[in-house]
Amino acid sequence: MKTINLYHFSNLDFSDKIRVKHYGENYWTNNDKNITNVRRSFFYLENKALEYRFKNARFLYKVKIQKGRLYDLRADKRGYIKIYENNINRLLWKIKQQYDGVIYQTGGIDIVNLFYDKDISEKISLFKG
Repeated sequence: MKTINLYHFSNLDFSDKIRVKHYGENYWTNNDKNITNVRRSFFYLENKALEYRFKNARFLYKVKIQKGRLYDLRADKRGYIKIYENNINRLLWKIKQQYDGVIYQTGGIDIVNLFYDKDISEKISLFKG
């Protein structure tokens, strides 16, 4: 099965894992927490800060995952979006029962959410100056 890299930007200095327990602790994930209580961590498929809010992040973390462990909502081959319509909470709980994470697109950017803690394979300091 194909392994892919995922990239997580943060100002927090993690040593071993990206943990879902941090879900809702910052401004952006707190907004998501108001919509659903399904804990998850957020990643990009690219190793550059595609959103302005992460341009000055202190660290870039890389994790590896088998692509087959992610449900691709962009294609939605199982029709979950139609089944669960506007209930993001039920949609994510269903996907979590069978997959480790989900890929979706927002604002033209591919985003991955992982439902479980993931070992860090590489940590890059982005300190400037």
